[in-house]
Amino acid sequence: MRLHAARLPARLDSAGGLSPLFDQDRSRWDTRLATQGLELLERSAAGADLTAHHVEAAIAAVDASAPSVDETDWSSIVSLYDRLMAIAPPPVVALNRAIAELELRRGDREPAREHFEAALALARNPTERRFLEKRVRVCECPPGPES
Repeated sequence: MRLHAARLPARLDSAGGLSPLFDQDRSRWDTRLATQGLELLERSAAGADLTAHHVEAAIAAVDASAPSVDETDWSSIVSLYDRLMAIAPPPVVALNRAIAELELRRGDREPAREHFEAALALARNPTERRFLEKRVRVCECPPGPES
């Protein structure tokens, strides 16, 4: 939870909308909380059990440890999502794994749109819905220099 909470200061833009991970200013992340989260993850990894919570924390740790989106170890994140799928395969995990593959950034707009539409069907609040609706619209637009 501390690894996720560390990102909270950068999760909303100036208008109060969700800021996608790729657009977040990582300098706004709470480094104290991230460090505490990494320490707690290391302590929890000492046992023999591996739960979905361990894997989710490991995904957050890979992300929190990267100084930028470009320096994030995306192949490790995809591998961790594969592991999470084997332990606890709810639809949101499959969606997050698909997003981790960066389909939209690779230019695979149709599969990305399908994943965002699936997420939209599961959105829990108006802020999430607006964010996902925007992502669907981006996928429907022809590629350009801003995508």
